[in-house]
Amino acid sequence: MLEFAERLKTLRIEKNLRQIDIARALNKRHGAVSAWEKGKAKPKMKIISKLAELLDSTEDYLLGRTKTRDNEIILYTRKSCPSSKKAKRWLENHGIRFKEIDLLSKPLTKIEFVRLLQLTENGTKALIGERSSAYQKLKRKMDFNELTIRELTDYIQEYPTLLKTPIIHDEKQIQVGFNEERIRSFIPRVRRNLI
Repeated sequence: MLEFAERLKTLRIEKNLRQIDIARALNKRHGAVSAWEKGKAKPKMKIISKLAELLDSTEDYLLGRTKTRDNEIILYTRKSCPSSKKAKRWLENHGIRFKEIDLLSKPLTKIEFVRLLQLTENGTKALIGERSSAYQKLKRKMDFNELTIRELTDYIQEYPTLLKTPIIHDEKQIQVGFNEERIRSFIPRVRRNLI
């Protein structure tokens, strides 16, 4: 309960809102918001949903289930990749906030690579571009299926063009390549029906 209280207070202050502002927006008493922020009480889920929307966050973040404040979307790109440009333009045109990471200037870390693997259904096959020149060059020297995650991560850091791009993901889903139908799943649910 304290994690909820701390996160609520931090988000409220960052938005330059007073407790009374939150109370009015939710049609609650000022004392209720004060009790929530002190960890003495916790609102019902319906109110937590409204708080998340009001504070531009998520229920999961407020409840301490995730570390990111919003459903942060990461877009891994290569500047020269036309599909990466399309994905970036699509996200911008639909007003979706995202963090862009150019794989050539900032290769994936082991932790990031493992996170991507956890999100895929087909493991490395979904992420590694078998038609890339880096793959063709390296496959003559080794069997990719025999590599450990550490070895594969080392190769990806040395040869970032091994990865398909763009790679778009949030905490729950991943899309490799640009597909206009599938990328719609990154639109927040409340806005999805409006578009």
